[in-house]
Amino acid sequence: MQENEYKNVKHSTHSKNSLCIPESSRRYLEEGFSVLSEQEVAFELAHVNNVDFVTKSKQLYEIFQKQVPGNNQRHDVLFKVAALRGLYEDLHVNAERMTDHILAIKNFDIRLAKGVMSLVDDIAKYSDKSYFAVYFARMYCGYHRPDLYPMGDRYIEYAMMNYAWLMKMPQPYYSELKRYGVFKKFFQALMRHCELEHLPQDDILHFLYFVGKRKLDKEWRQNISKIKENFSVNEHVLSIVKKN
Repeated sequence: MQENEYKNVKHSTHSKNSLCIPESSRRYLEEGFSVLSEQEVAFELAHVNNVDFVTKSKQLYEIFQKQVPGNNQRHDVLFKVAALRGLYEDLHVNAERMTDHILAIKNFDIRLAKGVMSLVDDIAKYSDKSYFAVYFARMYCGYHRPDLYPMGDRYIEYAMMNYAWLMKMPQPYYSELKRYGVFKKFFQALMRHCELEHLPQDDILHFLYFVGKRKLDKEWRQNISKIKENFSVNEHVLSIVKKN
């Protein structure tokens, strides 16, 4: 991907009718998303109960970078795929099929060492219909080479888009983020805009993950409550109709 490709991607506007930022995201901005800053990152990481997650994440770095760094032996790849799924429960990929898919990618370790961004897209071709394959691919490369492959799942994406919208930054559409080059450039642009490039990338990603997960899970619970409420109302109306 060329350096300026992100600039050529279709970006959302900052109007209230933006197709990129859903109404639910704008509600959360109004409910207290602060401007992304070093102070906010430090505060979040100091107060969130993230010990278990961070410990397991460090274990994954150990596995991917030291214990089994290669990707040409089936048992090594299968072990890493299973370990990654163990930490990120929403990465819904079949471990056996994903392992075979990775082994079939030519020059995998050479491309990984060079930071070739299309490698992430090739892993994501495991499924053209699932975003989970995209998230998995980012994580798989990122735990091997975090210096070359910033990681990001749906929680990190959600937080990034919200912060960018709040600070009136250009944002790609969600559909464009499936391309790893676009995601990486967007992440780097956000870090530059917020002057956070000097912070450890792992701290930034953990921060975005925890904030995004808390906000998105809250939205999901609210939506489920509304569905249940509407269902109860409809049942009540139906019972009245039947009586009449």
